[in-house]
Amino acid sequence: MTIASEITRINNNIAAAYTAANGKGATLPVTQNSANLATCITSIPAGSTPTDLSHANYIIKSDYTAELLQDNESQYTLPLFETDINTLEQFKDSYAFDNQIKGVYLNGVETISGNEALRTVFANCSNIEQIQFNNLSTISGEQALFRAFYNNDVTSVEFTNLSTISGFQALSYAFDSCTSLTTLSFPALTSTSFGLNTDQFEDMLYGVTGCTVYFPSNLIDVIGDWYDVYTGFGGDYTEVLFDLPETT
Repeated sequence: MTIASEITRINNNIAAAYTAANGKGATLPVTQNSANLATCITSIPAGSTPTDLSHANYIIKSDYTAELLQDNESQYTLPLFETDINTLEQFKDSYAFDNQIKGVYLNGVETISGNEALRTVFANCSNIEQIQFNNLSTISGEQALFRAFYNNDVTSVEFTNLSTISGFQALSYAFDSCTSLTTLSFPALTSTSFGLNTDQFEDMLYGVTGCTVYFPSNLIDVIGDWYDVYTGFGGDYTEVLFDLPETT
């Protein structure tokens, strides 16, 4: 290791620290050197989150402050392993989160693969108004979202990139008693999304009245005759529309 290479390494680390601080809302100094770094870090707002949250996992609390969901971070901790949620044993059936959450944003999650992975985790958080899974592509665990959002106040949910739901009863009772829910959309599902199971949506809307569920137009020949689909997913006065753009 030469003196020149060591100086380069230190400068790169300083630059990376400023980039991270900027992402958390810090005020950047005109001169970004080691002398100004401590002041920059202390300018990060309390409870701040990265500027770009398109791939972040976080919650919004009732006072509109944010909490990142990271290991050993806070009382609102979920063990999110990079982009994959496996089994959350410590949260199952525990109604783990208090009722002070207004939004759940799991935009960094691409795969939910554990059996009962999110079972009742956000249940009875009746102030939740928004749920996002913008980058979720696969749900493969058995009853992976069983009553995960029971009794939330969410009005609309779109699984923007969800293309595989192969787990047995994967969305069973997922939105049970979400009485404000009016729209649910699955624009990325295809004719090969479901594997051998036909009960992925078992009673998904139990206790919900007047919700409209949207699927791509070509899926009417794939899931249109599934019991849970033509009976409205266990909800009352459910409207099922196959009018989204055709997928593969």
